[in-house]
Parts: sequence; structure tokens; C-alpha cells
Amino acid sequence: MDTAPAARTADADTAASPVAVPRRQLSDIPAETLEAHTALVHQLRELNQAVGLSTASPEVLAEAMATVRRLTEELSADSSGRLTRTAFAQPGEEARRGRGMTINVLNPSMPEVTLEFDGDFEAADRAGDPTGLSASATLRANSLHEGPTDSLHGGVSALLMDCMLGFLVQVWGEPAVTANLHTRYVARAPLDADLRLTSRVLSRSGRKIKVEGTIEHEGQVCVEASGLFVVIDRASFRPPGLSEA
Repeated sequence: MDTAPAARTADADTAASPVAVPRRQLSDIPAETLEAHTALVHQLRELNQAVGLSTASPEVLAEAMATVRRLTEELSADSSGRLTRTAFAQPGEEARRGRGMTINVLNPSMPEVTLEFDGDFEAADRAGDPTGLSASATLRANSLHEGPTDSLHGGVSALLMDCMLGFLVQVWGEPAVTANLHTRYVARAPLDADLRLTSRVLSRSGRKIKVEGTIEHEGQVCVEASGLFVVIDRASFRPPGLSEA
């Protein structure tokens, strides 16, 4: 923590900003490499669950730890520094072609979700208003996502809703951040069962975009969410030393 701002030197205050380093995007990765990387991420998610559920002996666990440590060192030797993601505009391009989009492809700590989009994008583009555009997805949660016994964790529910609502805004094409997200827990969302995730743009007023969403199981609403997203300037929001160019 910086507890002495007055002690900063003039040199530190006037130092040049870091040169922006382009973030690697999924489209930059050769197909064969992306396929192998995606397969590894899927396997790691299975490993995470296996570790959490394991009742193996201390000897087996110690051997597994040594193997994981070796793999960690090998993979860390060649690192991009940030997770590889899609270019900002790509989801919108895919949606306007009637195609779905998978998020968290190379993030082993996040659930992978494939969104399908609905709505008249041409009309929304003409009006400059995304109201009525919607998205849906199906997710099967497992033990890693557990909160109450055999039920989806409330925090994971909020994370999923933030992903669903926020990504729909990105698909429309606006760089925006979550100003607030309200969740209401209506019923238990079970593990190891198909959960339907939805999101829909309610309105836009200037920089403010309101979106709502749900998590449902067999037609029963389990979680309701509403969020306010504020459009921002991408250039000013981007952290120093990192770019998408």
C-alpha cells in the first residue's frame, strides 16, 4: 500500500506510461493450438472437480501434487500475461450472422457458457437502441459450484448473471461496465441438472443500459437478476500497458 504519496519524486510522476502490449486474441491462435489448449482447459476443469472429490491416500495425493507442480512450471515458462479472449467486436459480428458464442473458453476457473442470441439486430442498429435483444444458454453446474447442499452457490449465480447480462451488452457493440447488479433468489437451482440462463435488454437511456435475466430449471425461475450497465470510453478504461489493437 502507498502510504506516503507526498514522498513521490518528480521523476516518478513524469515517467512515461508503459508501451501498450496487444492482448492476444483467440483469432490469433492457430486452429491446432487452440484445439489443444481448449482440450487442456476442459481436462483441467475435470481435474479440479476430481481433486475436490478425491478420497485418495496421502501418498497418491503427494504424487499428484508433484505432477501438477511440474506441469505448472512447464506451462508458466511460456505465458501471455493475460487470458486470451475474443476481440471485442467478434461476438457482435457472430450474433448478426445468427451464430452463437462461447465465453470463458480458455479460463479454467470459470464455467464455459455458449450463448445463443435472439432479436432484430438490423432494426436495433438502425434505431441505435438494443432494447428487446436477448440471449440464452444452458449450463449444468457441478460440485465446484455448490453453495447450499446440492444447490448452485448464490455467488456463482450472480457471476453467471453478470456474464449473461454484460455479454449481451457487448454483443450489441457498446463498451460498458456493470454499475449495479441485483439478484433475487426465488428457488433452489440444483446441481447436475440443466439450468437455462437468459438475458434481455430492457431499455437504453443515453449511456445507461438496463438488462434483466433469469436462471431457470424445468420452467421454474430460480434466480432473477436486473443490472444497470454504463457505456464507457474503451481507450480510457483500458489499463496501462495493455491494448486490444
